[in-house]
Amino acid sequence: KDAQTKANAGINGNQVAAVDTSGSSGGTVASIGADATVKAGRNLDVIADERLTFIGITGAISGGAVAVGISVLVVSIVSNVEATVGGGTTLEATTGLVHVRADYDEDLVGVSFTGGGGVVAVGAQVAVITTTADQTAAIGVGGSIDAAATGVDVEAEADRDVTTVTVGVSAGAVALGAGVGVAIISGNTLAKIGGSATGPGAGSVDLGSVETVGRLKVDADSRIDAKSIAVSVQGGGFALSGAVSILILSGSTTAFAGTTGSVGTGGINVHAKGDHTGDVLGLNIAVGGVAVGITVAIVTNGRSVLATISDAASVSSGGAVSVVAEGYDTAKVFTPGGVAGGVAIAAYVPVATVSGAT
Repeated sequence: KDAQTKANAGINGNQVAAVDTSGSSGGTVASIGADATVKAGRNLDVIADERLTFIGITGAISGGAVAVGISVLVVSIVSNVEATVGGGTTLEATTGLVHVRADYDEDLVGVSFTGGGGVVAVGAQVAVITTTADQTAAIGVGGSIDAAATGVDVEAEADRDVTTVTVGVSAGAVALGAGVGVAIISGNTLAKIGGSATGPGAGSVDLGSVETVGRLKVDADSRIDAKSIAVSVQGGGFALSGAVSILILSGSTTAFAGTTGSVGTGGINVHAKGDHTGDVLGLNIAVGGVAVGITVAIVTNGRSVLATISDAASVSSGGAVSVVAEGYDTAKVFTPGGVAGGVAIAAYVPVATVSGAT
């Protein structure tokens, strides 16, 4: 199912006719219910795909003896993409592939600006984006995939670009300005077959009881490119300029396999990859008889990347077996700028943190 999700308005799972969504959280959902039997001579596909684009721009230009400009943009996004097969279900793709896939593509841009000139010029610009997005591709416990000549692929993928920009310029005998840009990005990317219950065979999905399952591929892949930029330029007899830029990334990318039975020469590949980048820029310039500039730039990258074959698994493979987790997480902070005047005061607070687990 393809859908263009609107900010602050999810798609009710109950709108998907004749599909059991009782175990879903709403959003973009493709599912086969619990305890079903579905047999295909070729491929069997369960695919959910969502693409979200948002561009928001707000601004104010002011002038006069006293010029005041305030510009605020606040955006909240909640997304849920699920491709699932319920527990206890029997699947067959006799000559083809069982393919369960959840895809999410996100492109968000928020821009806030102000400009002012006067004897007294005051400007404030704020841009805040909060986005939470989960992607789940899962085959539930207690079922079986009796035949799939090509194999079984369970894949979850997220590609997310988020940018906030604030720009403020003021000039006057007294010039006061502050720019605040905040982006908070969270959510989990999960590809999963079977459950996590312990004990031999518990919480698992059985493979190849009737005919060969060519391979097992469980793949979770997330890419996040996030930027927060705050620019403040003030000039006057007394100039006070503030730039605050904050970026927070959290969540996990997980590939999990809990199966029993056997797989052919295509082997078993459980792979989780996360490529998550956070860049923060706080540019601050103040010029005046008395000039004060304060810059705060903070980025926290706490994403985790996990790949696991569960302790409930008992499976043999005619090919290679690989379990791989790759985490590429970066946090970058830039705080250029300067102050100039008879009295000049500048303060810079850059903070970059990378945590999480791989």
